[in-house]
Formats: sequence, C-alpha cells, structure tokens
Amino acid sequence: MASKTTPKNFASKLQRLESLVAGLESTDQSLESALQNFEQGIKLVRDAQQELAIAEQKVNELLQEPPGQQAEQD
Repeated sequence: MASKTTPKNFASKLQRLESLVAGLESTDQSLESALQNFEQGIKLVRDAQQELAIAEQKVNELLQEPPGQQAEQD
C-alpha cells in the first residue's frame, strides 16, 4: 500500500497524505506497515509545511513591493 515515491506538487502531497491517513484509520494494516505509512505521512507534512512557508514568504514579499516593482522582475 505504501508508495516509496514522494509526490512532486503540493496537491499530490495532500492527496497522498489523505490516502495514508485513511489507511492508518483502518485496522487492516500490520504494525510495521502502519509505522511505515506514518513515517511517510510525517515526511509529507513537513514537505508541505515547507512549501507553504516559502509561498507565504513570497506573498509577503510581493505585498511589500512598491507599485510597478513587480513588472520589472518578470
């Protein structure tokens, strides 16, 4: 059930995390499998939090730029 590849985009990470949570909520997994899925879920959460922090920083930078400054950077 556990996929070893890490999703590349934010939406895929959330989708995979939801799948892992659903699996953890079921009682059909062995302890070893549940621990592997939990570990993968923790990694996904940390990756997603880092992506959100970067996006938030970018938004804050854009909001602080003087008018006309953004067009010069594109």
